[in-house]
Amino acid sequence: LALAKLASRGPATLLDAMQDEMRKTANRLDRRNLLIALFSFADPALARRGLSLLLDPQVDIRDAMTALGSAAARTPPTRVTHAFIAEHFDALAARVDADAPGGWSGYAETLCSAADRASVEAFWQPRIGIYATAERNLAQTLEAIDACTRLRERERGNVAALLAVTGSSAARSQ
Repeated sequence: LALAKLASRGPATLLDAMQDEMRKTANRLDRRNLLIALFSFADPALARRGLSLLLDPQVDIRDAMTALGSAAARTPPTRVTHAFIAEHFDALAARVDADAPGGWSGYAETLCSAADRASVEAFWQPRIGIYATAERNLAQTLEAIDACTRLRERERGNVAALLAVTGSSAARSQ
């Protein structure tokens, strides 16, 4: 948990150090914890570098996918995670069990706009017949995106009003 928290705001040098240590360690638990941290970087460029380990043949894909799931449970995946999976789908799918990709739409469930929903649905719709759990997982993901989008729309006015009040208060206090 501490490694993942540190990584969330860490610089590239931290990513490099964690990646070097992950490759050197013989301890599988340490390697998994380092992978979780490597999948926890908030900076989009560093997040992509961490996610690239999913494609590395020297990294056990079972460990990497378990770590990705653990990282996602602690820190919601970002647009970068979904985009990486979409961009490298075939290469990733070739590295895992036949039905594993069916659950990957879940890495998009924290997205929150109509455009995100359309993009996720367009990517996954042609794949739902291929993977046993894909249809159900896609429906859950789209439902989560829809709920977030409705909440965002409903609260937009309240947020604008709050920002107007706090902006006025901040200006008066200076």
